[in-house]
Amino acid sequence: MSVQGVIEFALRLESFRNVDLFHQGVYGLRFSLYYMSDEEKNFAYPYNVIINTTPKSNLDPHFIQQMHVKDFSVESRKFLLRYCDEVVDFNETIYFRADMEIKEDFKQPHFKLLTELLYADLKGKLAPEDAFQAAGDGLEMITLSEVIYVLSFPRSFKSSYVPIIFDDDHSSILKATLHYVLLDYHFRGNLNEKKKKSDLSQSVSEFLFKSKNGSSKAYAGNVETDVIYNNFMKPLIKNFEKLREHYMQVVGKCLNEKERNKYGFLTIPQTLTLPGSAIQAPYPSLKEIKDTLQRTAASTEDNEPEDDVGEEQVKGEIPFSCRIASHDTRTIATAMLMEFNMVAGQIFQLWHRFLEVLQKSKSVSMVLVEKNQILIRQRLSTFLIRRVMRSKDLGMIVDDSKIEQTLRSVREKKYEMLNSKMKLPHIYDEVAFFNYQNCPIMVEEFCLLDTTIPNGTIELAGIDSSMLSRNRKTSGLSSHIIVFAHGYQGNSNDMRILKNRISLVFPSTFLFSSTTNEENTDLSIAELGKKLADEVIAYMEEFATYRPIGKLSFIGHSLGGLIIRAALPHLSSYSSHMHLFLTLSCPHLGVMEGASNILKAGMWVLKKFKKCISFKELTFADNENPINGLIYKLSDGFGLDWFSHMILISSPQDHYIPHYSARIEAPSNLSHSSVLREMAKKLLSKRERIHRIDVHYKEEIRSFDQWIGRAAHIECLENNKFMDSLVYLHPELFC
Repeated sequence: MSVQGVIEFALRLESFRNVDLFHQGVYGLRFSLYYMSDEEKNFAYPYNVIINTTPKSNLDPHFIQQMHVKDFSVESRKFLLRYCDEVVDFNETIYFRADMEIKEDFKQPHFKLLTELLYADLKGKLAPEDAFQAAGDGLEMITLSEVIYVLSFPRSFKSSYVPIIFDDDHSSILKATLHYVLLDYHFRGNLNEKKKKSDLSQSVSEFLFKSKNGSSKAYAGNVETDVIYNNFMKPLIKNFEKLREHYMQVVGKCLNEKERNKYGFLTIPQTLTLPGSAIQAPYPSLKEIKDTLQRTAASTEDNEPEDDVGEEQVKGEIPFSCRIASHDTRTIATAMLMEFNMVAGQIFQLWHRFLEVLQKSKSVSMVLVEKNQILIRQRLSTFLIRRVMRSKDLGMIVDDSKIEQTLRSVREKKYEMLNSKMKLPHIYDEVAFFNYQNCPIMVEEFCLLDTTIPNGTIELAGIDSSMLSRNRKTSGLSSHIIVFAHGYQGNSNDMRILKNRISLVFPSTFLFSSTTNEENTDLSIAELGKKLADEVIAYMEEFATYRPIGKLSFIGHSLGGLIIRAALPHLSSYSSHMHLFLTLSCPHLGVMEGASNILKAGMWVLKKFKKCISFKELTFADNENPINGLIYKLSDGFGLDWFSHMILISSPQDHYIPHYSARIEAPSNLSHSSVLREMAKKLLSKRERIHRIDVHYKEEIRSFDQWIGRAAHIECLENNKFMDSLVYLHPELFC
């Protein structure tokens, strides 16, 4: 005989958004749920699908084929995608049921939710009628990408937002919520055993009560009885209590009074009823119901309690052994089965009431999304150090060696702590979660201008709230446009991953990648800036024809940051809209000194044989006197005071760009310190605050890129966890 736990899952599909899929065509999704036992996959059975949406027309491109069950998987409806940022609304729910053998210690294997992104190429025939024709002929779907979510055994009811984000080559997101609960236990004998139903109690007693030598017992003591009872009953009780609590939160937060009346959800579920429970209070009045719902909706529970299965008796209950008052194992087993069924029936009723709310309200996912984002921010903030610096001069001199030493020591402590204390969440993306181990350490400095400070700087504990204030002139306008500028010999795809990451979290933000300088980064920086300005003006004029212009921001990598600065004098008509100026490893003070010998040799070759004007300007080789060079002339800081936020991101591991140059801080140990000092002072003279972020990436196996110092220079464009930290922990910059 074995004990099977009956678990039900409700996977609710909200919407699918194409962030940056390369190919147009017909797409679909395939879902399957399973757990591993003895190295074999045991699949959950998809027993029902509820579809709450209908096609808008006979040729609705998002309804090429309906959802259907295939073996132990479910394939979503097929939909035609033709445009970037296209959204497919699902509003559909898939129900799975699984039977899992329960172990004595309740250390159960994890479930896994596999989601596959399917694709069929229409070979350029993208009209809806062509897609319907292809579906009728039989679409050959291939799997492009897959995501696996790991789900813990539900010792208590689970409900979570699961953003299924596919890989960077197939950037898209499926917004879904997942809810699952332990409903009941089934006691089953072996297939070759032929026992009558009346023998079930005897079989259960023989299975549960065994002596040390493995033989069945005829009698059992009170302690043993209560331990076995609690081992099975406590998970059922916790499932009911957590489900009831979540149900009341959802009804209170996601349904208004009119909707609760309309759909009949005013009734508050009674607490769990057991033979040993205290007498139930009289049924509450309408006013008490409203007060309870409001109180529950106002409560927040971001951290779930531990799901341990202890042996202690549930508080307020009469011990099971006292209620039974018998040591006969068959009598005990009969009473246990009766109480298990009693609790299972109450869970079943409440579970289906919750599923009704899930179908009626679209706001349930909003509550879960908010909780999910809080958890992500909490996890990412583990790798973050924030401090406020007040200075009489924002271009103050710092010691780079101290910064790098601080980053290294912090990094070692952080990763040591994570490896020893980090607990797995109940539901997590199998790949994305463990990528947290590769999170870079970020030291953020909010630098404030304070002319009252006589000497040096003062570090403050805490953050001034004014540091995070937004531009009041444009906060009322909905649109926010972010322009991306690539670096030397780059192209618009260089910043594609960062762009897509921002789009995933802030879908309403408009993102524009510059292409005008893709083939011409050898030209003068001034000329490159003028071309970027012309491109931005053309885009803004077109944008203004169908939507009011709100905030305008710029993000530049390496040389791209200087190109943006060179473009600002030509964009003065948009000065009131400027919001964010963010640079990634940008040589703001040029590359006069401090670059690696390998980079210097490469620059010499480019200047000598390729006649690269921009590199001559970067190295101050465009004029014998540095103060007559273009980089020095750009240091007048024109337009930098327009921006509400100025963010300088750098890394001591980057040996392509001098660290001081990316931070706009002039050290005193260089031969041209006076020139660099003057440049830094001029650049920041009109700013009252800037935000510097130093990033220390986790060192992997040594590579050629690391040896020449290039790895950290491009890591900011490839490290997903750095981008997540930037986006999730600084929402005021991108929304």
